[in-house]
Amino acid sequence: MSGRKRSVRTSYVDPATSSDDEARRKSTTPKKSKYFKASSPEVGTEVSSAESASDDGSRVNSEDLESFVEDDDEEVEADQSSEDSDVPVKPKKARVTNRIIKSADDAQKRKIMKQQSETDEGTEEGGVDGEVFIAKLPALPAGDVEYKANTIHPNTLDFLRQLKTHNERDWFQQRELQYQATKSDFDTFVLAFAKTITAIDDTIPELPVKDLTFRIYRDIRFSNDRTPYKTFLAAYYSRSGRKGPWAGYYFSLEPGGKTLLACGLWQPPALDLAAVRESIDTDIDSWTEVIEEPAFEEFFGGRAGLFKTEDKLKTCPKGYPKDHENIELLRLKSFNVRMNFSDEEVLQDGIMDILALVITQMHPFVRLLNSIIRPDDSDEN
Repeated sequence: MSGRKRSVRTSYVDPATSSDDEARRKSTTPKKSKYFKASSPEVGTEVSSAESASDDGSRVNSEDLESFVEDDDEEVEADQSSEDSDVPVKPKKARVTNRIIKSADDAQKRKIMKQQSETDEGTEEGGVDGEVFIAKLPALPAGDVEYKANTIHPNTLDFLRQLKTHNERDWFQQRELQYQATKSDFDTFVLAFAKTITAIDDTIPELPVKDLTFRIYRDIRFSNDRTPYKTFLAAYYSRSGRKGPWAGYYFSLEPGGKTLLACGLWQPPALDLAAVRESIDTDIDSWTEVIEEPAFEEFFGGRAGLFKTEDKLKTCPKGYPKDHENIELLRLKSFNVRMNFSDEEVLQDGIMDILALVITQMHPFVRLLNSIIRPDDSDEN
């Protein structure tokens, strides 16, 4: 195979142009000092950011990476003569200075904290990086009314009344001491009420208060209502406390005449619901003996009291005829009666005696329901 020699092509280079290009390359080399004066008046001097940082001894270490670096106001300007030149010029880098400021997030956070401190009388600014400490308000003084086990203190209702208006975490956390005083007053009343109930219904044991009371925090995971707290305090008394399948007594404290004492079953499981409906179908006499008793009708309205609940079927349950004589009872999915109390009644010294009288009328109904869903040898029937 015959080899063909590769021809070397030479181009004519203008000596004047060559000398100008060489001068540019020399003027832009980073090896020169930043005080180097360009040989050509048309070419400016460029200093790299790395060299300038090393010269003045200011470098950003790893501890400052989370901070926002402010650029120096005296930036190195781009060479104007390079725009007229065909030689590409790299964009100038801003020099890194030793002035480190707070990050943008910290600055914004500090601004918000300052605004909050001006509007919220319970906040104080101080500490590291302008941290805000929320000063907790003290518990309200008892005043002329003494805290007692058998009564509800006015401060307790007043806290719940304010919570309904300010149902927010910041407001609640600032008044945590007031909430603790409210909870303590309610817990003491719950334990005293437990002794009253046990004296009437001996199937209800005396349990620790944590097994009787409900949390004030709402579960908002699947709710459109995003308010974080309940506006009432509640407890449930049954053979197993607030948990379990038993019928029992429910007490909730809420201002505005909404304090409630109720008893019965609330949405029992399918097997228990079927047992209750079977009892209505086959043993209605046991029901009428309780719900048509004069005192029961006077306190709760008899059958009409049971029908007040909205938790019921629109049609008859499966397996029962539409013209059943007790179809209204069979349609129910919850079986309970209730009584409300005004704020004046709740705050009076004799509230425990009033509740005891109501529990006495509720007891036969609770005993009937428990004998149906959990029959045992201890039941009278």
